Amino acid sequence: MPESCAEYGNNASIRPLRTPAMTLLISLWSFYGRIGRRAYFFGQFSNIMLGSAYLFALIRLDPALEGLPPETRDVYFAIFVGLGLFFFFWLHLALSAKRFHDLGNSGWFVLLLPVPIIGFLWFLYLLFGRGQDGDNDYGPARRVS
Repeated sequence: MPESCAEYGNNASIRPLRTPAMTLLISLWSFYGRIGRRAYFFGQFSNIMLGSAYLFALIRLDPALEGLPPETRDVYFAIFVGLGLFFFFWLHLALSAKRFHDLGNSGWFVLLLPVPIIGFLWFLYLLFGRGQDGDNDYGPARRVS
C-alpha cells in the first residue's frame, strides 16, 4: 500500500484527493514552500491576465443585469468585484510569500508590499533576487534542470 494511503487504511472515502490539478491549486494558493524567480514572474503574470479576464467578464455582465433595480445590481456587482479582489490578492500574497521563503526571508514580509516605494523595491527584489542555493528553513532547494 502506498505511504499516502497507509495512514487512512482501506477507507477510500477519507483519502485526500491528489490529482495533478489539485496539487497545482494547492501549491498556488498555499503560503508554504519556495518558488524561484521564473515561477514567481509567470505566476504574477498569470494572475494579472486572469484578473484582466475577470474584469472584462464583469464589464460584459453589467448589461445582463440591466433588468434589476439599480440597488440590487450594485450589490451584485460589489459582491463579484469583492470576491475577485479577494482571490487575486490572495494569490499575489501566496506567490510573494513563497518567493520570500526562497530568498530565506519570512513570508510575513508580504505585508510590506502595499507600502508605497518600499513595496515597489521589495517587488523588484522578489523579481530579480537570487534565491538561496541549498535547503533553508522554508523547504528543500529547488531542482534545477
